[in-house]
Amino acid sequence: MNRKDFLKGYVATAASLALTAGISCTDTSDGQSNSVRPGGAVRKDGKLLNAYYFRAHMYTMVPSQVREDLQRMADVGTNVVSIAVLEQDLYAAVENIEIICNEAAKLGMEVWAVPSRWGGLLAGAPKVPSMFTILNQDTWTIDEDGSYVSSRWSGRISSIFHPKTYEFMLETSLKVYETWDIKGIIWDEPKSLNKDFHPLAIEKLGENIASTFSTVKINQKTARLLEESQQNREQLAAQEDRRKAAELFVR
Repeated sequence: MNRKDFLKGYVATAASLALTAGISCTDTSDGQSNSVRPGGAVRKDGKLLNAYYFRAHMYTMVPSQVREDLQRMADVGTNVVSIAVLEQDLYAAVENIEIICNEAAKLGMEVWAVPSRWGGLLAGAPKVPSMFTILNQDTWTIDEDGSYVSSRWSGRISSIFHPKTYEFMLETSLKVYETWDIKGIIWDEPKSLNKDFHPLAIEKLGENIASTFSTVKINQKTARLLEESQQNREQLAAQEDRRKAAELFVR
């Protein structure tokens, strides 16, 4: 099979994974991917056709082959091309991703980023350790027995409750938008809701739990006061009815 025939079959299969327009960006813990949908990439049938362009920008890239790949995607109705973005792509693959963005724009397609292995908190390709996590041991997620949590695919995982991790995720996301003409982000299998016994996680979650208990207690007290108030009103109304009935009897 030559490259042209392979691409026809591959792109048709990859592009068949359609994302319905209007998907919102929310964290989940069910291993699913979430997306931020821009407003301009909607087809006439109200759907997005999103093809995952699998690490085409990694290492040596031939621009003519990228144009050919993207043309095949466009030919089957693709209007969004998603590419995995590692932390190191922001300094090691800038020009390559820029070529993909430029060529996709010529064909009327948008490019979305799939943050991959950032902080060990996301899936994505390839399966490599997070540079941020390697260099920031104080952010490592801790298990219940005190050991560090690791993924068999990409090693250590940073705790999202650590301010350095939060700032890293935010700043790197913004840098993606600043560096390339990226129109959306797909968060692939966020792992931020896994068990985390990092001291900052315990502190933060403890505050949340205490706040929840306090709110529940306030709600329970409010409900009890409302019920007592209703009972008092009913008792007063009954007393008033009896008084009126007694006055009529006397007359």
